[in-house]
Amino acid sequence: MNKNIILYSVIVFICVSVIYSQDKFIPQTQFGFANEIFLENNFYLAEDLFRDIIVENPESVIAGDSSFMVAESRYISGKYKDALKSYLEIMEKYPATKNKYIKELYYRIAQCYYHLKMPDMSIKYLNILLNSYPENYLTKDSYLLISECLLLDSQYDKAIDALNKLEKYTEYKNFDYAYYLKGKVYYEKSIEQKEDMQRIKDAEEAIRYFDRVIKEFPESKLINRAYFRKANVLYSLGKYKSVIEIINTILRTEKDEKMKMLMKYFLAWNYYMTNDIAKALKEYEEISNLSKDDILGVWSEYKKGMCYEAMKEDERAITQYKKVEEKYPSTIPAAYSGYSIGYYYYKQKKFYDALDKFSEVVEKYNVDELIRISYFIIGDIYLQINDFAKAIEIYEKIEKNFPYEKFKAIYMKAWCYFKMGDFSKAIDAFNIVLKEENPDDELKAKAILKTGDCYFEMDSINEAENKYEEVIDKYKKYPDVLAEGYYAKGWINYKRNDFTRAKNYFLLAKNTSKSFEIKLKSDFMIANTLYSSNEFNEALKIYLSISDHSMTDASMRAESIFYSGWCYYRKEDFDSAINQWTKYYNTVTDSVKKAESLYRIGWAYFRKNDFINAAEKFQMIIDNYKSTHLYQEALLKVGDCFYNNKDYNKAISYYKEIVEKFPTHYRVSEALYGIQWSYYQLGEYEKAIELSRQFVEKYPESSFTPEIQYRIAEHYFNIKKYETAIKEFERFIVKYPRHELIDNAYYWTGISYFNLSKFPEAINSFKTLVEKFPDNKFVERAIFKIANAYYKMRDYTNALQYYSSFIEKYKNSDLTDDAYFNIAMTYKRMDKVEEAKSWYKKLIDEFKNSNLYERAHMNLGYILQDSREYDEAIDIFKKVVNMKGKKAVEAQFWIADSYYYKKDYDRAISEYMDVYKNFKNDELWVVSALDSAGKIYEKQGKLKSAISTYEKILTVTKNEKYRNVAKKKIELLNEQYKLLHSPTPVSEKVKQ
Repeated sequence: MNKNIILYSVIVFICVSVIYSQDKFIPQTQFGFANEIFLENNFYLAEDLFRDIIVENPESVIAGDSSFMVAESRYISGKYKDALKSYLEIMEKYPATKNKYIKELYYRIAQCYYHLKMPDMSIKYLNILLNSYPENYLTKDSYLLISECLLLDSQYDKAIDALNKLEKYTEYKNFDYAYYLKGKVYYEKSIEQKEDMQRIKDAEEAIRYFDRVIKEFPESKLINRAYFRKANVLYSLGKYKSVIEIINTILRTEKDEKMKMLMKYFLAWNYYMTNDIAKALKEYEEISNLSKDDILGVWSEYKKGMCYEAMKEDERAITQYKKVEEKYPSTIPAAYSGYSIGYYYYKQKKFYDALDKFSEVVEKYNVDELIRISYFIIGDIYLQINDFAKAIEIYEKIEKNFPYEKFKAIYMKAWCYFKMGDFSKAIDAFNIVLKEENPDDELKAKAILKTGDCYFEMDSINEAENKYEEVIDKYKKYPDVLAEGYYAKGWINYKRNDFTRAKNYFLLAKNTSKSFEIKLKSDFMIANTLYSSNEFNEALKIYLSISDHSMTDASMRAESIFYSGWCYYRKEDFDSAINQWTKYYNTVTDSVKKAESLYRIGWAYFRKNDFINAAEKFQMIIDNYKSTHLYQEALLKVGDCFYNNKDYNKAISYYKEIVEKFPTHYRVSEALYGIQWSYYQLGEYEKAIELSRQFVEKYPESSFTPEIQYRIAEHYFNIKKYETAIKEFERFIVKYPRHELIDNAYYWTGISYFNLSKFPEAINSFKTLVEKFPDNKFVERAIFKIANAYYKMRDYTNALQYYSSFIEKYKNSDLTDDAYFNIAMTYKRMDKVEEAKSWYKKLIDEFKNSNLYERAHMNLGYILQDSREYDEAIDIFKKVVNMKGKKAVEAQFWIADSYYYKKDYDRAISEYMDVYKNFKNDELWVVSALDSAGKIYEKQGKLKSAISTYEKILTVTKNEKYRNVAKKKIELLNEQYKLLHSPTPVSEKVKQ
């Protein structure tokens, strides 16, 4: 509002009153002179002159008028507190003046309160004015001022209502300002809107009213201000290019130099936001040169530093910030420069330099916002360097000094407890955030989420899941928090090995979140679920996408490269795996990670059977990374490489190094195993075993001694010395009855007895395993072996019992079909033909993919054939023929045989000849089939056909035995044929 809005009418009124007053001439002259000084805008001198009149004439009417002018002088000079005091004094001390200027006094008092940021008091006096003097000449300005007060108090809708009341005053001369103010209200309202749709709607309304000023009042002094405000709205909508266009336009017409500098400053920032850093820097430099000592110039110096940072010229940026600190040490830009230097160190992970700088900002500058942010970053630095106690101290300072950040500080304290592993204390702190009066709903959501994380770390999975589901159900309005809830649910299912459900939750997290970081880590976990589900191609695509993305941080990029190597490895694309792990090796700096990459590269070469390159990579670990846990692993693998390369002596030297230098290492048993096998390959069997026995004797108390004893027994088993294996296993059983391998020892003892056909002893070992160790992985096979042992002993009743028990317990076992088959064979041995047939049929019906499927058909066919159920047998054998498996030729032969026993000789011959036609490579069956067909022909007296059939035998076999038999048959049949078909001799006529 124009400060002089009521000034001239008041002055004219006062002057007229003074001229016609009966006071002395001198006061009148003094008043007139003071008034002239006032009108020349020399308010400080005018104020002194008016006060002299009051002092000299304290009780006169002119004293009241002079008091009013003192108040006006103070008001127009911006001394609102003093002006207010004067106006209120008039209301109490000078009733005559009060009565003359009551409307003006109410209005001016309201203006003073407005300028003193006391909008409620301002509105109070304006309402008194409007209620006492409705429709007076200050009514319209009063509504305008009310709207400004309401705007100051962030009561945007009421401010708009007040401005709407002006619409009926169509003749109002200040509508340009009214529309300008309305645009300003909508703009301020849009900034505070949390919902995007309403924010955009309010911003569009703001633009509409600024455009009305521009279009409807082209001569208004507010034109450029309206443009500038419109640019501010567009900036809030992220339309930086439109802002640049507007500012460049109004700069051509703006005459106020200070306003021009402000516009250029805003222009520079929009160039910065469009990443046109060169233009932004140019504008800031121009402002700095034109306004060196002005605050905008100082701010521009600071912004130049930001431009250098954006241009990746970090050293230049730091130099610029230091320049601002040194040249303008007590300014707010200097404080921000110090903060920016600290933040640069923070980003570079130069944490101790950052701590020093942020501490300096806190101590040196009294800028609350920077102190608050600096404290939070200091706290985060202490978190990152794992100094949780100091981090907690910092958050307690924030809690004390910044009450409005109390709950955020408590939340961060809880996070410190979480990082310390004190999950109960963390939960208690998070609960403070949740239980106390806390207006930050999003922080509550995060606290619930982190409480869930605490329960997850405490392995209280159900409680954790409840918390995550609470977040998902109640806080859908916070996309990133909701995404974290989905992400956490993904982890729970991942931990449960439910990779499909886990992947779906991680996908929800990715699609819900607005945060690139959450999207990235969700993508990473989606890849992990795919990898865990053996979907290596799909996992690989994601890992490569993450590692190639420009915004991926170094740690995530390295991990994605590493796991992409695993994908290639699992796909057996070892060259690509080597490339990725080599890239990982060149990326990371941590010695353990470098060793890990070399170890994986070595393994990839190992899998390629490129043992020379594999040994080279493992050797690099031995030479360069002795302090890592992979040193001993590398020794073992170099030994394995030399072993596979048949350089057994070198292999032994590496294996021995593990045994001798690291006798307590968990790989010792494998090294001894490698030594054993190396000696075997060198033919030095006794040396291998002797070495193991020496270890057992030398280190009887070693935790590895039992396993070495076990490996000795295992060795004898592997070389099929079952008697010795049994002795060694039994020695292990006696000495180490509580060892984790004891159950396996019983099993392999049983197998050793079984292989020696010592079935009662095998049964005893297997039964001990089943009774003592029912959860052992070999129990299933032990029960099956017990059944087999009884079968071998012809104890068919017990065999049936154990096969049946096996089927009942292990319906989905890979041996269940064997059990069906063996039950059928057992019944056959017991001459229980129907039961045998039934079990073969069950196997056929239930195990169509079984390796015994064909054999079950054949055995069923045999039984049917033996039972003279030839048609059924033929059907079964035909099915086998159609399977085109190994038994097809035999089945074809038995089809023919079945027809023979049915005495359908012609069909039998035809089926035997199909063996010859379709299975010429199966010599034995072809010869047998031709022989059988030939015999039928003989039986039928079809000697020529028989001869022809036997001749075919000569074409299909080189076996002399078969050929000789066939030749003899052909020879005999030819002789027989001649005898039967030789011509009858003509009888001589008897002479008469």
